[in-house]
Amino acid sequence: MGGILGGVQSMNVVCYDEPIALPTAESQRLSLRIQQILAHEVGVGATADPLGGSYYVEHLTSEIEKEGEEYLEKIENMGGLETV
Repeated sequence: MGGILGGVQSMNVVCYDEPIALPTAESQRLSLRIQQILAHEVGVGATADPLGGSYYVEHLTSEIEKEGEEYLEKIENMGGLETV
């Protein structure tokens, strides 16, 4: 779910028998169906930004941005990148 909401370009569901041998046709078909069911049931492909407007995600993003800016300011106060 995290990968889907994160906007991955592709996702691979490993076949259940792949760790011990070459995947069988049955396990490949099952793996493909799992991906198709997830795509259909979740439906996030129909939404450009499924997490857009989420106050919690926006808050976390703002916190990361704030901490990053503070860290960069600290580096600048120490004389910049060349000095550090």
